[in-house]
Amino acid sequence: MSHEVLNFAFYTNIGSLGVHNSQACVSNITVRNAVIRESDNGVRIKTWQGGTGCVSGILFENIQMENVLNCLLVDQYYCLSKGCLNQTSAVLVTDLTYRNIKGTYDVRTPPIHFACSDTVACRNITLSEVELYPHEGELMDDPFCWNAYGIQETATIPPIDCLQEGEPQVAAEETKNMPSLQTSLPPELANNVIRLYRECLRRVKYVGHRIVSMGGRRFGTNFHLRFRILEALLFLGFMSAMTVLFVVCGLTISDLFAAIPAFLPTGWALLLACVSNITVRNAVIRESDNGVRIKTWQGGTGCVSGILFENIQMENVLNCLLVDQYYCLSKGCLNQTSAVLVTDLTYRNIKGTYDVRTPPIHFACSDTVACRNITLSEVELYPHEGELMDDPFCWNAYGIQETATIPPIDCLQEGEPQVAAEVSEYTC
Repeated sequence: MSHEVLNFAFYTNIGSLGVHNSQACVSNITVRNAVIRESDNGVRIKTWQGGTGCVSGILFENIQMENVLNCLLVDQYYCLSKGCLNQTSAVLVTDLTYRNIKGTYDVRTPPIHFACSDTVACRNITLSEVELYPHEGELMDDPFCWNAYGIQETATIPPIDCLQEGEPQVAAEETKNMPSLQTSLPPELANNVIRLYRECLRRVKYVGHRIVSMGGRRFGTNFHLRFRILEALLFLGFMSAMTVLFVVCGLTISDLFAAIPAFLPTGWALLLACVSNITVRNAVIRESDNGVRIKTWQGGTGCVSGILFENIQMENVLNCLLVDQYYCLSKGCLNQTSAVLVTDLTYRNIKGTYDVRTPPIHFACSDTVACRNITLSEVELYPHEGELMDDPFCWNAYGIQETATIPPIDCLQEGEPQVAAEVSEYTC
């Protein structure tokens, strides 16, 4: 992915990996020459606890941030519900490089956040020419790291003193994810007490900062005093108080920010989203709840165009090809006439197997702003188990099939939608 401008809620994301204790294998991905503006995340890797596999060889290079929350984010505790339990197994994150990442961040959160698994450390993280300054306010010099190992090739702004050098001492659990790793003997617990205590304090402080920033806006200045009392309880060891905070927070911070437009007046939610000329090729997706997905919220404007998915192998995947223009995180999302236009979307040489619990192809486009110029070529998807499902779903989707598709897609409409006068309002 290169030469992109991502605005508002759009950002670069690798996830959600390891969902439902599945195996995830993602490697050799490069994102370079991009601008990310006014987003709740910059470049993010997120994984679920309980999964296995490996994310390796990821390069983020020449990226400009403009008033972004969580500019550099690794989140290995991703959860969409309140009931996610801690698990020892995790997807290994290794060989991760951030090079020439510059710009400004939103001071409500520290710009760098590496929250790695307790048992499967992130390793070989490399930072070079990372310079991030506050968009407004004072410089935050307290990045967050948890069980993250790597090096800084150049001085980083803000300084990152929480990134550990060398290799993690405990590697037994990680051999499940990368057979090539060698297992080392577990160290004595005493050698880790000081480090664990220091990182625990950092984690509590960071969580506190995020909750205070949200609570202060929602409940007023009195919330700060109330939270400081809870924070004192946390430091005294009352972990039940921390549990209550997580229950109150519910979803992750990124998902909460993404849900804000659903609760604002319609005009406020009409943000312009512009995403174009993105290519994803030569990938393998295994045991995932989604294959290649485009999702948009109702009520937005803008355009997603020039997207190519090519040479992708699916292995027992739900929703292999998915366009969802009715995305919603709550039950209260109302239908709206405005939508992001999806056009010039190409699927080429997509083959493999799908989970028969859902049809492998699902194009759910807006009632008022149809998806157009969808092209399918050499799409061959067979059931992993069971019988072939020949009932793909299309809603207000227009395009062509250059070759016969398996399963057959007879719901894709030909030509152009009859109502096209509004298209100019959505182009970027």
